[in-house]
Amino acid sequence: MINFESINCIILLALQALMASYLGFPILKMKTKLSLVLVLLLAGFASATVGDSWNLLGDFDGTNPNGAWKYTSLEPGNPGWEGPLSDKGGGWWMHTGYTCIMMHVGQYDGAWGLNMAADEIALNSNAAWHAVMQWTAPEAGTYQIDATFRGATEPTVGQVEVPVYIQKNLVGANTGNPGAALYYSSVTDTTTLLTPSITVTLAAGDTISFACSGLNHDGYSLRPDWVALKANITESLGLAMSFDYPQAWSTEADMLAEFDESDLWCTYEGVTFEHLATGAPVSGEHKVQGSHAMMWRNHNYYPSIRSDYIYPDWSMYKLLSVWIYSTQKTNEEVFVIIYSDSPATQWHDHYVSSFRINWLGWKQVMLPLFSFEQFGQPVGWNKIDSITFSTKYKFSQPNPYTVIFLDDMKLHTCKNITADINGDCITGFYELYRLAHDWLTCTGPNSPNCP
Repeated sequence: MINFESINCIILLALQALMASYLGFPILKMKTKLSLVLVLLLAGFASATVGDSWNLLGDFDGTNPNGAWKYTSLEPGNPGWEGPLSDKGGGWWMHTGYTCIMMHVGQYDGAWGLNMAADEIALNSNAAWHAVMQWTAPEAGTYQIDATFRGATEPTVGQVEVPVYIQKNLVGANTGNPGAALYYSSVTDTTTLLTPSITVTLAAGDTISFACSGLNHDGYSLRPDWVALKANITESLGLAMSFDYPQAWSTEADMLAEFDESDLWCTYEGVTFEHLATGAPVSGEHKVQGSHAMMWRNHNYYPSIRSDYIYPDWSMYKLLSVWIYSTQKTNEEVFVIIYSDSPATQWHDHYVSSFRINWLGWKQVMLPLFSFEQFGQPVGWNKIDSITFSTKYKFSQPNPYTVIFLDDMKLHTCKNITADINGDCITGFYELYRLAHDWLTCTGPNSPNCP
């Protein structure tokens, strides 16, 4: 029996493939759920610098509260009680009335049984009050929370098991239900790292609290329940720029190569994000900053990578840069597509520029925004929807031998380059030419006589 549903899916897929073969990505907008493959292609790719970031230790400046951070103590089951920590000198912070609630900043190995590294903040609580590092969201948005907990007790004292947790708006241990926290676990020794990574949506004024429980202590005795903490919070709009987060970018597999006809049903079922996103994993093999770069290879199968996790307003910037490590010179052309879609058109309106992989090792690719061509009627640089790197655009085809690592993408204002006449953030041959040609009339980059 002929399966007309499957045939329809294949026909629709073929039509879309014809359009995509020219541009390398979908060009027409369609609202109907036509098929699994068609919908995924039309929507882009299954799929988060600019973006603010807060670091517990990096932001520390010896004041409390300190910007979005405050260092305090809270009573489990009683979210209305709070006792701020105060500076006692030498990196030590304690509750004014209770030496049982402590924080230490900086490397230490000595009193109270503490043994910690210079890049950590140590916490010590008791059973009644918990030391808490609390951060307040400055605006509504989606945030990435990354933390590391470990035991930090001097080996001669011996580490005991200590509960640790991350709370949103004090929901968890401070409301008498630790399991309701965003994260709840226990450190057990000084070498095993707990590394929660959480994405959470917050309203302006919502709080995130990093804390630990503890034992009841006898004055200034050696304590076996120290916890070392690292914490970083990043606004999700900046996740794409660092290439540290695999959830921020996604790839599109060649559906015809991966699925049989029986799989091409007009439904979303059966295809996971993990399957579609495996073309660009994070890697620590080559990196410029952070912990990872993104490795993009097998371009004939994964011709494009895409992210929606970018700032929507680029109107104040002049240049986009990205560091790229190339394993070989393939001369493949990579297109950078910036979507700024207008609801008034039938097309996916965008800006596009390109570069070729014609070098080995690291190179900072710099693309002035004025060099991007328009496709359709993009709304403008003040409304950016997403960014795509693609090896299939117009008649270009991917090179299967290209392997590149992408890292540290940034937007630049170039405010301090006063001699930059053409807006490419570089004082170069063009500026020298204009100076030689128009030196009597062109007296500066803002002069009306400078063409």
